[in-house]
Parts: sequence; structure tokens; C-alpha cells
Amino acid sequence: MSKFNWSRNIYELVDTDLFVSDLKEKFSLSESNSCENFYEAKPVNKTNIRDLFYEQMALTNVQWQQPCFADRNVFTRFLCHGYHYLLCKNKTFHKEADATCHCQYCRLQCSQYQIQDCKIRSISLREAAKMRF
Repeated sequence: MSKFNWSRNIYELVDTDLFVSDLKEKFSLSESNSCENFYEAKPVNKTNIRDLFYEQMALTNVQWQQPCFADRNVFTRFLCHGYHYLLCKNKTFHKEADATCHCQYCRLQCSQYQIQDCKIRSISLREAAKMRF
């Protein structure tokens, strides 16, 4: 996964909590001032995750979670950023799709996960996963 992915998406993808929370639970540590300060400074804001995120194949098809699954990177990378930038006509940087985004292939308004929905696209998810941005 890219270091530029939103951590809230990664935590949802792997269905886990913050590492600090895991350590606290594993070793039965009590709540300290430092711990409280950390949670205040580093909240995992799941409210900003769009509903469309939860409908994608990486969360609905758990096959990629099996050991030695060859296309794990295709599923996880697609879920985290959707390759929107590959299809959007608007080539200026923008984090998420909005009403001004249109697909350069089918000319329809495009979503964050347009590469999955476009019927005319010329690139597969596997090819997109190999690209570096």
C-alpha cells in the first residue's frame, strides 16, 4: 500500500484498530495521560469514509485475504484510491471525484471507482495496479 493512502481506509480494509489500542488490550495496560493525549491527537475518523468504499469488491469479496493470493495488490490498491485519476478528464490534482469529474472514455460523470464501472475503458484493474503515481 502507498504511504499516501488515508489511514482510516487502511484500518477499515484490514478490520483492525490502532496499534496502540492493540498493545493496550494485549498487555492489559491502564489508561494514562499519554495514551489519552495520543487518542486526541490521532483519531481514526471513520465518519469521512464514503458509503461507496464499503460496496467495493475488496470488502465484499474476501477471497483476496487468503494466503498467497496472487492479485491481493489489485484488490487493495483499487479499494484505497480507485484509480480515478486514470479515467478522469480533469488532470489537475483532486483527492476525490466530484460533480465536475467526467470519464475520458465514456464521457459520463465518473465516481472514485469509475474504472470498475466504465464499459469503454482501455485499462484493466491488474494493469492499473502496476502503475506508479
